[in-house]
Amino acid sequence: MADMLQTLGGYIKLAVDIQRRVLAGGGALHADCESALLEDGSEQANVWGADWIPATQEVTYESLINIRPRQGNRGLEIRDPALRDRIADIVRDDLEGFLMNDLTAVRERFQQDDLPTRLGGLAANLARVSSFSKNVNNKDAVYGLLEESKYFIEWSAGEADAERAADLVELQVQLSRWQYHWPSLWDDSTRRENLTTQARLWSDRVLQASGILDT
Repeated sequence: MADMLQTLGGYIKLAVDIQRRVLAGGGALHADCESALLEDGSEQANVWGADWIPATQEVTYESLINIRPRQGNRGLEIRDPALRDRIADIVRDDLEGFLMNDLTAVRERFQQDDLPTRLGGLAANLARVSSFSKNVNNKDAVYGLLEESKYFIEWSAGEADAERAADLVELQVQLSRWQYHWPSLWDDSTRRENLTTQARLWSDRVLQASGILDT
């Protein structure tokens, strides 16, 4: 577990093999964790993406690798309650949290992917903002996600067409506004609920613009 050092701060990205009951974690992307399991003998159909928030011991289920139309999961979030429960059991049995912030490593790994995949990663981050914000104890984790998402935009907008770049700039401004008002926003349940809704809408918007769902 000492080798599973989180590069993103506040939460750990995981890939979980529900058949073998093993997981890989600590990668900059869920795809990194998935690759580790596949190389170790897992079958892709059994591997799902999740996140672990050490501060609240919470498991969440948004990841780009979870888009599996053939397995009945068409979005970033795992919808099947039974599958979510299986993943949570494995994570809670096996995982302890570790935190480390290494922005350079995150950027290098992030920019290895093409633009649609990067935008998909941004959409997944925004889905996590929405999901994590439902728990008032996730204040630091959500703030970290907002900061990371701003970097994801910075590392992607220059390669986007004019329309998508304009949307990304608009989103970056929104993220900065949330951060500027962060303490008062988070402590106000109505404003936090609005953030949850808006982050989910932005996630859907970015995912659609990425073109991943059209392939």
